[in-house]
Amino acid sequence: MARPRKEEAGVGPAAKDLLERVARSIGGGERGFDRLQQLLHQRLDVTRASHRAKEHIIAAMRASWTPLGSSTRYTRGTLTLREDTWRLPDGSERVYPVLAIGVTVGVLPFVDDDHVLIIGQFRHLQRGISWELPGGGARAGEDPTVAAQRELREEGGYRADALTFLTRFVPSSAYMDEIAYCYVGRGLTPDPLPADDDEFIERRIVTLAEAVRMALADEINESVSKMALLQYAARR
Repeated sequence: MARPRKEEAGVGPAAKDLLERVARSIGGGERGFDRLQQLLHQRLDVTRASHRAKEHIIAAMRASWTPLGSSTRYTRGTLTLREDTWRLPDGSERVYPVLAIGVTVGVLPFVDDDHVLIIGQFRHLQRGISWELPGGGARAGEDPTVAAQRELREEGGYRADALTFLTRFVPSSAYMDEIAYCYVGRGLTPDPLPADDDEFIERRIVTLAEAVRMALADEINESVSKMALLQYAARR
């Protein structure tokens, strides 16, 4: 009985048949076939190596990160700059700077079904007027909804009969611990609180369409305000 022919290692019959047909089409005979087979093996080796590298990266990402300590470097007002030390999955240690801000809030306040309130105030980093929605930082232990109502009264001059949660997001996941909560405010009635002593605020009522246009055109570029406006527009 004839013994079955042993297949060449690493190349199955289908792949070998394909190589033979390609070699015949481009010429080169046995030498061309051998070269194509060599290239195929090289390609397979690269693919396997790439796959192993990806598996290693995924495993490292899923391995545990261990917090080792935290120290405060600077505090001013409600802001704190601290350094957090972590042990990485590969066993090395790394110190990360963190700007501790905590909870911030923003309110999209409707004065009627088609118009919203926006505010303008000077921002020293931009060296100019920034158009935004009323909002700001929550106090220690303050519920985000309570903070949103307070900020609306301080910066917008109104109280909302109803505050509806819109979305929550992290403005910067690498170097800040800030978590931003966005709300829609309806049923506004005048009920102002004193603004901060360094806030000089201009209030303007615009159509919702105009506010969304400003966000899309980067005329409103403060992150909480922009997120709230575009999130609301996307859900309509």
